[in-house]
Amino acid sequence: MSQISYINKSKIIIKSGKKYFVKKRKIDISAIYQELENRGFNNYLAPLEINDNEEIYPYINEIFCRKEDRAIDIMLLLSQLHNKTMHFEKTNSDDLKGIYEDVIKRLDTAYYYYLSMQDTIEEHVYMSPAELLLMENISKVYYMINVSRQNIEKFYQLAEKKETIRKVQLHGNISLKHIVESKNKYLISWNASHVDFPVYDLLNFFKSDYRNIDFLPLLKKYNSNFPYTEEEENLFLALINIPPVIAINNSSYNNTIIVKNFVDYLNSVISLKLKDNEEKQEAD
Repeated sequence: MSQISYINKSKIIIKSGKKYFVKKRKIDISAIYQELENRGFNNYLAPLEINDNEEIYPYINEIFCRKEDRAIDIMLLLSQLHNKTMHFEKTNSDDLKGIYEDVIKRLDTAYYYYLSMQDTIEEHVYMSPAELLLMENISKVYYMINVSRQNIEKFYQLAEKKETIRKVQLHGNISLKHIVESKNKYLISWNASHVDFPVYDLLNFFKSDYRNIDFLPLLKKYNSNFPYTEEEENLFLALINIPPVIAINNSSYNNTIIVKNFVDYLNSVISLKLKDNEEKQEAD
């Protein structure tokens, strides 16, 4: 008879005899698992059983692994995933134009939002700690907007000239939490997987864990196995440099935390670009 050993919001660990299994709410993505199998990517955990309401997965005893090592393993698995699922699609001008216009719209929104916020804050006789911190870093916002705009222009120009565009099966929700480390390594939580440019997985990983890891060496690890193209690099830089739009209309304490997290993101993105430029100059 099965018995529950552990439960949380997303899964239940059950014991049946001497074996353990993981029971989760049913999210039937068998088509994605089939695509991964067809392409020869085996580092995923497919359910052992699917019934009307739930899925049963094997329970894996994880080994201790430092976050830096987990991050490297993720990059190696991503490069394998993208290599094995890579294919070329005929260039669709409407799709490229849609990407370009979406980025430009987000940049314009961010620019006018922060410009208006700056005008309002500068009228205050005394700035709050959050407002002061934001104003000390506002130039970084405008710098990133300019960098993003330059790169999305380059992406659009380069991609439009190509007859075909490279696409891959994305994991879609990559983070340090979504790898299982044991004798084998598995990426989990595939419910957001879809086909698109490979850089979207890198972007999601950075946004999820930039506070925990040094991202530039990880990009190099990825590129040593699956080099991104010039247009993909420009798309990555365009997307990662779009400043998030934050609202500071909470308590002074919460506002300060929001702005501090925002500034941390700005610094992480700028540092990533500056380190990359420095290393390229040294190589030259």
